[in-house]
Amino acid sequence: MNFFPKKNYQRQYLTSADAESVRTAFARMIEEVSSASICMSSPNVFRIATKDACVKFHLLSTKGCTRIAITFKAVAKWFWEKLMKLLTSFIPLRSAE
Repeated sequence: MNFFPKKNYQRQYLTSADAESVRTAFARMIEEVSSASICMSSPNVFRIATKDACVKFHLLSTKGCTRIAITFKAVAKWFWEKLMKLLTSFIPLRSAE
């Protein structure tokens, strides 16, 4: 019997940083989380994962800002919180929801 919901979460944020600065921030996050790895399936889609959790980031650059769409499962919420704390220390973010 599975007691954990398989709910998927989605969050969206905006930043005044350009997409290249966001990519650099992702690389810096990986340096801070030694047990994590990063996979880039395209220049604007990233997956940051540990053995137990995965958070996906999708970047959309528009004139003057970058939108970051984030998806993760309920079991990865702790990892998402950790990554967001790091990301906000590197670039300014505001919720787009």
